[in-house]
Amino acid sequence: FGTKMDMSTPNGTRFIKRLAFVIITLLPKIASAFSPTNRVPLRLNAHIHQKHVTTTTTPTTTATTTTRLHAAPSPSDKDYNYLSSFFTGGAFDDEDDAAIKIASKLKTVRDLGWTDPTPRRKGSTRPRHRAFGGSTEKALQDKAGFDESNENCPDRWLTQDEFYAIAKSSGPAADTVFVALAGGGAFAERDVCETKLAGWYLNKKFNEEQFLKDVKKGRTDLALGWAVFLGITGTSALCIVLPTNPLAKGLEALINAVLKG
Repeated sequence: FGTKMDMSTPNGTRFIKRLAFVIITLLPKIASAFSPTNRVPLRLNAHIHQKHVTTTTTPTTTATTTTRLHAAPSPSDKDYNYLSSFFTGGAFDDEDDAAIKIASKLKTVRDLGWTDPTPRRKGSTRPRHRAFGGSTEKALQDKAGFDESNENCPDRWLTQDEFYAIAKSSGPAADTVFVALAGGGAFAERDVCETKLAGWYLNKKFNEEQFLKDVKKGRTDLALGWAVFLGITGTSALCIVLPTNPLAKGLEALINAVLKG
């Protein structure tokens, strides 16, 4: 070690390899010496008298508790719960026969809860489409200023829950009938229901064909509203993410043409 070794020579290279081999060989032994399994356990209540060690053992009590584990809902469960609560008007369920049984019992608007023999005046407020706030909209009778004691007060709206109570069902069959009455909205109006029921009982006999036509029309209105909503939101998101996309450029050109014109 008194001489300086040139590491670029063959002897220097062999020295580096041997040193690396020694270090790699000793590392596991050094690590095991400091591992928790090789440490001397610490004993409590030890009384040391010169060279004799006396250890006393304290009795311990072990308590066992049982904890019930509940699995957290998976994302798929949350998605299913959300989709199951989404109103589709029974479009994805083959419940037309059951829906016909429910609809055939509705002969007049009295069966839907409107007991006044003559309709009230038609109000200026219309139920909004579900895609444009209708899902969270309040019924007309729940809005401020509604007073049935006033002769100018319009008729109440039929809510989905009220219809479920009338139909004694809340499944796809009831949704099929409700979408035929309310279309894309969350409420049904008296004058619209009168027109629909008159078509269902054209000759004092339930017309299944006309009922199914109204079902198809209501579902189309429901789906079209959601398609327009998704198209608007999707276009807005696309213009934010990709402001130079052809659709955004076309819209910009249209706005400029209108402003210049």
